Amino acid sequence: MERLRRRADVDLVFKRGRSCATALAVLRYVGRRGPTRVAVAVGKRLGGAVRRNRLRRRWREVIRLGPPLRQGFDVVLVARAAGECASPDQLRAVWAQAVTRAGLAR
Repeated sequence: MERLRRRADVDLVFKRGRSCATALAVLRYVGRRGPTRVAVAVGKRLGGAVRRNRLRRRWREVIRLGPPLRQGFDVVLVARAAGECASPDQLRAVWAQAVTRAGLAR
């Protein structure tokens, strides 16, 4: 699984993609050709750079260790503030639930 890096690609996911909301994050995704790419977005209202980066790193690790995704999607996970105080097990459960509900799990 690759990382979704270009701002234009992330904007396309927000513009044309579908969404699946949970208590700790919102999953937005759109179909495409090629390997699945994933980005983690954390808004500035969640705090300073240290807090946002810590939350981003936690979500990336959950995604890395989580269930494998089907090929051919761009996925953006938008972190919510409640995820900051959630345990790693809760984050893993939310990720698995969102991916399954969206139909992205392999």
